[in-house]
Order: sequence, then structure tokens, then C-alpha cells
Amino acid sequence: MSADTIGYVIWGVVCLVNLPVYIICGLKGKPWMVVMGVFIAPTHWFGAIRLAKPGSWWYRNRYDNAKQVAAWERFYTAPAHIQAPKGAKIGGPMPDPRVQGETA
Repeated sequence: MSADTIGYVIWGVVCLVNLPVYIICGLKGKPWMVVMGVFIAPTHWFGAIRLAKPGSWWYRNRYDNAKQVAAWERFYTAPAHIQAPKGAKIGGPMPDPRVQGETA
């Protein structure tokens, strides 16, 4: 086999391995991961492995109720370290934490 033939075989194998991953990533509702995966190779693998976006084809047709709840929570609730503290006023002025008993 010549070097050109080996190059074509390797290119074909890479395409055959990555094409289904691009398709799965797209079906999971992550078009930006697909686009980024074209330029940064492992990105589309992360998109294909992680949970699908709620409302995507993959979410509607492949997930049972438990997985749908997990996906919904993952995409539409913030982690505990990002959530606002209880009693915080969203959009209002922040109270000075150095002053005790002050309410905004």
C-alpha cells in the first residue's frame, strides 16, 4: 500500500467514527457543539455523551421520565453555589453585608 492509500484509509476511518457522533450531538439539541466539534475535535464527543437538551428529539424519544427530569434540572436550575440566597431580592440593590439588620 502506498502512503496516499494509507492516508485515505485513515481519513475514512476518522470520518466513519466521527459522523455518528456529530449526528447524535445534533439530535440532542446541541448545534453549537457540532460546529465547535468541526474545529476542536473532542468537543462534539462531550456533547454526545452529556444529557440532551429538553425538547430535543433525543430527549423526547429516547429518555424515560427519570432521565427527562435529570435533563430538565440540569438545564433549567442553577447549581447550589450559583443560586441566590434565600430571601434575596432579585434585581434590587444589594444590602451591605457589613451592616447588621439592614434591609433593602
